[in-house]
Amino acid sequence: MAEPVDRVVPPFSFRCPTRLHFGAGVAARAGALLAAEGFGSVLLVTGTGHTVRSRGYAALKESLEAAGISWDEFPAVTADP
Repeated sequence: MAEPVDRVVPPFSFRCPTRLHFGAGVAARAGALLAAEGFGSVLLVTGTGHTVRSRGYAALKESLEAAGISWDEFPAVTADP
């Protein structure tokens, strides 16, 4: 049976460019990189394990604060079974 016309999603396009930075020290530069792109706030999404206790994660948060970027955390991601 065909969907009613009012329930059909109209055609659209979505563009989501991605830039990835890798390497030693990148977490400590993340705030400056994001500020240069115009970001003012970010959401940090992690699990409850190693990442939130790591030096890299601490460096990331320090970098965001130094760049004046506000951040919030969602540290409750669970593993996919």
